[in-house]
Parts: sequence; C-alpha cells; structure tokens
Amino acid sequence: MSLVNAAPPPPAVVAPADTFRALVKRAMRPRQQRILFLCTIAACLGLALSAPILTWQRPCSALAASLALVACVMLPVLLWRRTSLLHSTWRPEGAPVSRAAYAYHVLPGTPIRWHAGVGAIAVVLYAAHSASTLAVMQWVPAHGAHYVNETFVVALVGGTIMSGAYAAAAALRMRGARRGVPPYEVRFADARLYEHAIAALATHVPQAVVGAAVLWPLCIAVYCLSRDTLWTMVLRITGIDTPLRRWIVPSFRWSFRPWHLLLTTWPAVVLPVALLEVAHTLFDVYWTHPLESITASYKDPLTALLAGLHDPHLFFSTHALMELARRARHDAAFRRAVFDDVQHGRPPALASMIHACIRALDAVAPTPPPAPAPTTAAAPPTDAPPAPRPTPAALFCTTLRRAWSLLPPEARHVLFPRTLYRAFWAPAPSLALDAHLATSVPRAFWAAQAIEAWMLASLTQDTYGVAQHHTAAVVDALARAHSRLERVRTDVERIAIEADSEHVRDVAAWRGALADTGAAAAFGPSSAPFFSEMQASWQAYAPADAALSRALRRIVESFPT
Repeated sequence: MSLVNAAPPPPAVVAPADTFRALVKRAMRPRQQRILFLCTIAACLGLALSAPILTWQRPCSALAASLALVACVMLPVLLWRRTSLLHSTWRPEGAPVSRAAYAYHVLPGTPIRWHAGVGAIAVVLYAAHSASTLAVMQWVPAHGAHYVNETFVVALVGGTIMSGAYAAAAALRMRGARRGVPPYEVRFADARLYEHAIAALATHVPQAVVGAAVLWPLCIAVYCLSRDTLWTMVLRITGIDTPLRRWIVPSFRWSFRPWHLLLTTWPAVVLPVALLEVAHTLFDVYWTHPLESITASYKDPLTALLAGLHDPHLFFSTHALMELARRARHDAAFRRAVFDDVQHGRPPALASMIHACIRALDAVAPTPPPAPAPTTAAAPPTDAPPAPRPTPAALFCTTLRRAWSLLPPEARHVLFPRTLYRAFWAPAPSLALDAHLATSVPRAFWAAQAIEAWMLASLTQDTYGVAQHHTAAVVDALARAHSRLERVRTDVERIAIEADSEHVRDVAAWRGALADTGAAAAFGPSSAPFFSEMQASWQAYAPADAALSRALRRIVESFPT
C-alpha cells in the first residue's frame, strides 16, 4: 500500500479526566514559578545570614552561590515532591496509630539517603562561597604539603547527617509523611495565599532551624570526645605513609580548636536544613491552597469539572471539590448554568455534583464492614497436617512473655513504666486522628460548603427542582459524616484520658520512690500531655466539624420536613 494515499490517523480523543488534570497543571504553573522565586529569596537570605561579611564583600559570588543552592538543593526537592504527588496512590488511612509502628511503617519509604546527599551538596556549595575557612585542602607548613581540612570534613559529614536526620524527623512529624497527598489545611481555606504561606513558614522553619542549631553542638561534643579514636581507626584502614592519607585524614600538627570548629561549621550545617524545610513548606502550601480558577477559561467548564469530581486521583478530585465550593458560593453565573444544565444527554450537572459531594461525605471515617460469619459446612475428613515447629525467635518471645508474667506488678512498673508504653506502643492521639481523618475530612469540608451553597441557592434559582429531590439524601449524608467525626473524636479523647491516667500514676509512683531522697520536689504538678496533644491535633479538623454542623443546620432550617 502506498504511504502517500494512506489515510491520516484519527485524532486522539482526550478524556474529560485528562482535560481537568491538564487544567490543574496549567493553573499551577504560576505558583511553581512563585515557589522558585521564593526559594531564591530564601537561599539569598540564608546565605547572607550565614556569611554576612563575605556576602557584603562579594555580592556577585553570593548571588551565584544562592542560584546554585536553588538549582542543586531546592529544585530537586520540588521536582521529587511533584513527581511523588502526581504519580503516587498512597493514602494515610490505614497507617499504624502507635509511634513505634508508625516509624516502622514510614521510615523505610522516606528518602533519607537522598536528603543526606542533597545536604552534602549544600555544604560543598557553601564551602565554595566561604573559600578560606571551609577550604577543602589546607597548607600544613610542618609537612610542606596540602592536607584535607578537618573543618571541611566535619562540616560535610555533619551536613549529611543533619539533613538525613531532618528527613526522618519530618517524616515522623508531618501528616502523611510528605508522601503522596500533602496535608491540606482547611483553616486557611478562606485566607489569601500569602497569608497561608507566611503562617506556614513562620511555624515550620524556625522549628527546623532551632532543632538543628541545638543538636549540632551536641554532635561536636561527641566528636571532640571520640576524635582521637575515630581518626586512629581511619589511619589503620588507609595507612600512615600512603598517598591517600593526606586526602582523607587531616594533619594532627595543625592546632585543634573546638570552639572555632563549632562556630565555623554551625552555619554550614544549619543552612541545608533551613533550605530543605523552606522548599517542603512552600510546596505543601502552594500545591494545596485553593486555586483562583481552574475551569473558567475552558470552553466546557461543567464537563471538565464533573470529570475532576469523579477523578480517581485524590489530588485532582480534591481540587475539583475546592473549585466546586468556591464557584458555588461566589459565582452566580456558574450557579445559573448548573441549574439550567438538564438537557445535554447526561444526568443533570447538579445531580452529579451532589452525588460527588455525598461520596466525599461518606468517606469520613467509614465504619468497617462486619466480619463474615463462619461457615459450618462439614468438610471431608482429611489427615491433619503436622504442627509447625516453633522457630528460635518464637521460643525466645514466648520465654520473655512468660518471664514478664511471673514478675510482680511493682517490678513491672519499675522496669517498664506505663507512660513509656503509652508514648511508643499504645495508640497516640495525633496519629489516631490522622489515620482516620487526614485525607477525608478536608474533602468533606469543601463538599459541605458546596452542598450548603447549592441547596440554599436552589430556593430561588432551581427552576427544574433538581435539588429538591436530593434534600433527604444530603441531610442524611451530612448527619452521618458529623456523627462519625464526633465518634472518632470521642474515641481518641478516651485514649488520651486513659494515657494521662497512666501518666499520673507513674508520676505519683516516681514521687513516692524519690520522697526519701528529697528529690520528689523536682516533679512539678501533674499535667495531661496526651490530652493536650489530642486538642492540638484536633485544631486541624475543627473547621470541618463546624462546616458540617453549619451546613446541616442551615439546610434543615431552609427545607423543613
């Protein structure tokens, strides 16, 4: 067959879901540019605060170093977060609710080594900017040769370790462990984007900087105590007279000053942690804050928005709910178009939107299905398989449990206090809330706002009465979601109260044990740390609880039965 007369291939059909995803990505482009601009400002500011004299003397070099930090440290973090967000299917629901189990669940999937490598690159770039104090090699007159600079080695290793420790700490501290879907903050749903960004940066960045600044002197103290032993072990591996020695082991004929080492390496170690936290925080804010407009410029906004509401990807469907809630509340022309959309060869647009909102409400802490009843059908007689032989690990665990059960309660309490058990192995209030509500409650918040706006507007604008047919279903969905949310809160409050009761008993026991020594006065009044943790975590979900209650009350008052 001649290729000249061959018919051209048919044009590719773009699915509506792909259309909405493309619209979201296009709407995100200005925000991504703003993130890069803010990262550049943060890098310049961090470099100026770390080395103010050098920045003043060599501004062009400082600007080049700042751009290099953005390109080699912050931009890879942003690209990794974007790829993980758009291609991940991970869900926070179902995660363990105890801290030990949560760490075992989260840390293996955290890119700790990747963050450590990025931190090492940041230290190298900072050392290139401050050439004299953190030079890679230094001239040793006693040897008449260049040896590796001990200050640079300590800063490089410290920056690597501190960045890896930051990645692990951030994974344990942040909701969702910064994998998959980032944490949505419904508290800033009606705030401006810059207000949300300033509040998030003011909350997260100082904590990371202070933590790294406090931890680094402890690391320097450990290094000073083990310095001779450490380098002796390295010399045994490399050899004393080998050419490799001066490239790995510093010269010991150079005076060692611990305070100078601490003050010189402090900025180089804290700067990577600050830049990583700024990049992560800006990504969380700018990718989760409601967009101004997604479908307004598209030729068929209703079709695109309906496709986004039914998108299986949690990120895009959540932004579709945000768009729906915003336009339902503030766009009268859009409401009129939705109420009049009843003859386009598909179910009415309002009915599809209400069903999507009800589905989001039903996802709030769903009740687990009942376990299937065991069948009693008689099975044919078969030879029973031999019992498996216990492994040495199982025998060891059984022996430990038996020995633990033989101990009196007082000895168990001294060896392993209940507070320690509650802190690491029992369900933690914050993790219990996040495991049930982290992704479903923000979606329910915007679904409740959208349903409230549609139902109240239907009193005057719904010509065909589509909303009237869904009043009972909407009220039931809101009531069920609110009751399940309150049930989760009540259960977590009970866990926190039980943990605080154990904590009070432990404090009383410690006071009694130390009463004879006179040290019991060191314990202050008993507090409620677990309940305080629960209250602090609940602040992220309280606006959704209020939105559900308000929507339910206003709809019931407007549509009396």
